[in-house]
Amino acid sequence: MKLTKEDIVNIDKYLIKKGIKYIDIRYELIDHLVTEYEAIENYPDLESFLRKRTAWCRIIAEKRAKSIHWGYQKSLLRRVLSFFKTPLFYGVLFVWLSILISIKAEYGSVLMNNSMFWVFIGVIIFQYVDMIYWGIRSKNESKMFSVSTLINIYSLPNIFIGVVGILEPIFQTHSHYATLYFTIALIVNIAALIEVKTKRKRGLKEYEFLKSSMT
Repeated sequence: MKLTKEDIVNIDKYLIKKGIKYIDIRYELIDHLVTEYEAIENYPDLESFLRKRTAWCRIIAEKRAKSIHWGYQKSLLRRVLSFFKTPLFYGVLFVWLSILISIKAEYGSVLMNNSMFWVFIGVIIFQYVDMIYWGIRSKNESKMFSVSTLINIYSLPNIFIGVVGILEPIFQTHSHYATLYFTIALIVNIAALIEVKTKRKRGLKEYEFLKSSMT
């Protein structure tokens, strides 16, 4: 028996009611539940079917939320590599380096390093704002992604901020190392923001397609 769109919506509402509020996790569960239900020969009542699968759904949701998804890190690295294939990237990189050279020539390497550091911090802050708003505080549950998803994507880029203090003595004596380091850090962290936006957009599209296709 083919489930209707209304059935899919009811499954979605049921999962939300049971505390599974993040769309990326719900999407996977809905896809599995629909496939499993439609494969049963003697169809049970949908509500009773869901009640029997509630414990399983919670276990899967918990594992999914806590697990480290290395696929996100791989997709982030692919995103970084894709930058080097676009002419726009080299144009932006040229402007960025030109600004840094001008600051160094006019005000010295210390101010240049500080400028790069605060630009980097600004990108990191934006990531956390994004993570808090979408992962925790957003009231529109259809647009919420699990915090674990965002943490997994942002964890690798945030490593750069963790070792700045260790490398600071080197940056003070070799400003060109600081330029290279913060440039790479910005590229990776901006790639993470783009990756999150892309995954959110794709996830919402898949989620809506799943519900709309079951008619």
